[in-house]
Amino acid sequence: MRIRNDVLQTLLKKTKRTQTIDGKIQDQVLSCVLNNSGGSANTVSLVKDGVSSLSYFSGPTEDNVIGVAESLFITSIDSLLDVLKYHSSPVTLTQDAHKLRVKSSNKQTTLLASPDATAFPHNPATLKEWTEKAKSLQQRIDMSFDVPTYTSVDGTEYDAKGGYKIDSTTLFEALRCDSMNKQKTNQYRFYHDQSGLHVDVGNELKGLTTSTVCGNDDMQGEEGKWEYFDVTVQGGLQHSFAHINGDIYLWFFDFREQGQGIRLLFDLGGQDFIFQAGLI
Repeated sequence: MRIRNDVLQTLLKKTKRTQTIDGKIQDQVLSCVLNNSGGSANTVSLVKDGVSSLSYFSGPTEDNVIGVAESLFITSIDSLLDVLKYHSSPVTLTQDAHKLRVKSSNKQTTLLASPDATAFPHNPATLKEWTEKAKSLQQRIDMSFDVPTYTSVDGTEYDAKGGYKIDSTTLFEALRCDSMNKQKTNQYRFYHDQSGLHVDVGNELKGLTTSTVCGNDDMQGEEGKWEYFDVTVQGGLQHSFAHINGDIYLWFFDFREQGQGIRLLFDLGGQDFIFQAGLI
């Protein structure tokens, strides 16, 4: 796979799903499989708890051979990111048995890269197994229509609700207020009322901030048919949106009747998304 160095670094940084817990920065995804096909590289990742968040991110490559696909096993995202700091652009990545070779104009670096490496410490699942689980969940989400759908295990299809058009910078500025006075609560309340879509972060002791990220004029659908909702999610979203540009669409799935609360779908354009479970 041949890809611009900065494009690959951004893809990997989004994939890590960094968050802050008790003042400590930690990644929710430590390793990944980098899939390359038809001029695009992508990652499909499930965070370490296996349930709260699923993501799909992609970026353009300089490979334009249609029909040729490859999988590169990144057993440590941080290690590869550090390697890329010392290489020029573009870089060529090659999977050679259980090794990953990174090559630029006059350098080559080799990293161990086994599909049988564990995806997380203290978790018996291998990187290959964990990625296959993520892909099976991804297949339940259909982004090909104007309104995304989710298909449950029993085959029931659910249509997404909402469709809030949000500038990613506006959303990032709202989310990053969680760092005000070094709070870092890692919680974000999303709710829609009569005046639009809002995000609350922080607490009143050190600063509770409400940001309106989408007015009703930017809603999809007709006035009076909107469904109001209120959900709090975790997962370091301000770190994720630090690497995302352009307009996004926010959708939600209401699974409260099934005892699973509300889940948010951040449609990042193309097939890219973050699927985040709300706190119950």
